[in-house]
Amino acid sequence: MPKIRDEAGWATTFRKQVRKLGNGWTVRRTSRTNKVSLELRTPGQKRQEIVLPYKWEENTATEGDCYTRIRNIYALTLEGHDLKRAAEIADGKAPKIERDWFGAAERFKVQKMQHGKTVKPVTWDSQYEPVLRDAFDLLMADKATNP
Repeated sequence: MPKIRDEAGWATTFRKQVRKLGNGWTVRRTSRTNKVSLELRTPGQKRQEIVLPYKWEENTATEGDCYTRIRNIYALTLEGHDLKRAAEIADGKAPKIERDWFGAAERFKVQKMQHGKTVKPVTWDSQYEPVLRDAFDLLMADKATNP
């Protein structure tokens, strides 16, 4: 016999909102921590579940913070991320991307000096090298936040 839930109307509405995002999306209350658990069941794949940092309470669901986070996670899964990774990105915990600027400059130099319309070493030294050096100074500065 199916279980009959005795829950408030806001919880039913909240569940319906999440289900409307797509097949397999559900939310429930965690029993130990009373937080929102987000679950994704995709046919042919293992069930995925994460616990969000929101209490299972009416004001959390109805004020929209939790649902907004779930929608952001949903959008990230459409980009190909699994549920856990999408939640990390939505929470701002994505790993910092390291860029090899010196390697890129060296590959650019090889391209300019050996392929297509090549430049002479003197041209590289007088016109390209100073610009790249200034760019490196800006990119490697302590205050450089967005290369």
